Parts: sequence; C-alpha cells; structure tokens
Amino acid sequence: MTKQQSILGLLPEELTGLVKERHFPAYRAKQILGWIYKKNIFCLLEMPNLPQDFCKALAGFLKVLSLTCVKKHVSAQDKTIKYVFKTEDGNFLESVFIPQKGRFTVCLSSQAGCSFNCAFCASGSRGYKRNLTVAEIINQLLWIKKEHSNNKITNIVFMGMGEPLANYESVLKAIKIFNHPDTLCFGARRITISTCGLAPEISRLIKENLQVELSISLHAANDKLRDKLMPVNKIYPLRDLIAAAREYTKVTHRVVTFEYVLISGINE
Repeated sequence: MTKQQSILGLLPEELTGLVKERHFPAYRAKQILGWIYKKNIFCLLEMPNLPQDFCKALAGFLKVLSLTCVKKHVSAQDKTIKYVFKTEDGNFLESVFIPQKGRFTVCLSSQAGCSFNCAFCASGSRGYKRNLTVAEIINQLLWIKKEHSNNKITNIVFMGMGEPLANYESVLKAIKIFNHPDTLCFGARRITISTCGLAPEISRLIKENLQVELSISLHAANDKLRDKLMPVNKIYPLRDLIAAAREYTKVTHRVVTFEYVLISGINE
C-alpha cells in the first residue's frame, strides 16, 4: 500500500508538479488549495468542482490532515484555548488560540518535546521526541482556523512546544506556504519566530529575505544566571546572541522583541 503524502507539506508549485506528472491540468492544483486554505475543506472527495476520477486518483497517494485533536482546554479567565494534537506515530504537541480585542493569535509548536531544557519550561522536562513535519505545523493552524472560522486569524507565533530554529527547514517552508498567494497569503510581518537563542540560525534567517518578526527568550541579563535558567546560553552566550539580534535588526529593519519571565527571588 502506497503511503499517503500530506498536501499541507507541499508548496503550491510542488503540488502543481505532482498534478501535471499524472497528466491532469495544472489549474486543478490551485482549485485544491483554494478548498483547503480558503474554504476549510480537508477531504479531496468533498471538493465539488473537481472531477471524481481526478480526486480518486490523487487520494491514492495524497491526503490533507496528519494530526488528530485529542483534547482542548478553555481558560475561564481570558478564553484562551489550548489544543492537544496527536501525530500519526503517537507523539503529542500543543497549540494555543489567543483571542484579544481585534486580534486573534495562534501559537504553533515546531517539535514534539524539546531538547533545550530551560529551567522554567515544561516542554523540555518531557524530553525531545522529534521535529514536526511541515504538514504537521500547518495542520495545527488549519484545524484551529476551521474551528474559529468567524474570527480571522491575525497573527501566527512559533512559540509552542520545541525550538523553531532547531527545526529550521520545516519552519521556514511552513512560513513560505502561509505567505503564498495561492494559500493563505498571510503577511510575513504578522508571523513571529520565538527562539531560545540559536545565534547561528538567527544569522542564517537574516539571509532568507523574509520580513518575519523575531522574539528572543532572554530571561536573564547576565551569562551566569542565564546559564542556569537556559543551558543553551553556555553554547551561545549573550555577547553572541545580542550581536546576532543587532544584525537582524540592521538588515531586516524589524524590531527584535525580548521575552522575560519574572521568577520570584531569581531574576526579578
């Protein structure tokens, strides 16, 4: 049995190529993307303006979703919703929908678990399982988008489980798919990557010519304390991290945000 590949992991150009390889008109790919990204239809056989023989041919090797939502928790205070998704190989990850006045943010995971083991973070304590695929990253957003179809998502933040820049290729491809005019046409400046401080990857991101926002989890203003709170600082100390952040701002003209969790008696 042929293993199905998720359409969500494909750039529009890649899907077009697959459609043409099977001798179908190239414009069919754009129709499929319209149903998925604009109309929240995730089954090929439920796309009414597509020929059934075409849908059946593609369904043999292509699918849409690769995650199952197994739990959600709604905050009584601010109506923030945390979702728990399960991957096909049995791993779990979390996504969050954050409603605010005139603003609806989705917080995405990039890994199942995390290997950076920051002292204040639960994800690292559970250990690292694996990087998420492009399809699994996009699946999170589309599932939440469909459930909140009356509230247009205004912002995307890579600040869920895992370190986005440690899954660099998949995160960047997901951003390019979000940004593509044939999918969501989601503005790069409304997408934020939050990193624990991988200085070389920040430097690499500068060269991508993407206007994404960058946030850095700082949590301490000196190396001694940051080493304890965030072991990654022993590899990329503040001097290197701040230099990379300055360069990011200089080249992209985007303001870097520093995140700081106040912990009583430790870093407040």
